[in-house]
Amino acid sequence: MTTTNNNSIIAIKAELADLTARARAHRNTHNEGGYGYNPYDAKIEDACRRLREAELADYAARWPQIRAAWNAALAKYTNKDGNIDMRNLPKIEAEAGISLGDMKAVKAMAGA
Repeated sequence: MTTTNNNSIIAIKAELADLTARARAHRNTHNEGGYGYNPYDAKIEDACRRLREAELADYAARWPQIRAAWNAALAKYTNKDGNIDMRNLPKIEAEAGISLGDMKAVKAMAGA
């Protein structure tokens, strides 16, 4: 992970944690624990969007390493017939450090 992007991701996660705490406090004090209007909802959605974009940019920057890790995990869980049991997908994602959905998105971004 690049330092600049890593700092950006860390900063957005910290902002998101702060906004979530503020939204929870607002909900508990103004909405009596319910889910009425909350001025922090739009800010949380924006922070989530920015976090997703930053993470995908980080993945795209590390595409060769991510692809190698994904292929190694796939090879480990491919049976002798060359098939992959999709029940092993969580294990593959954990070993590669990226979800299948993110992998597809990064692959499209990288043009691979």
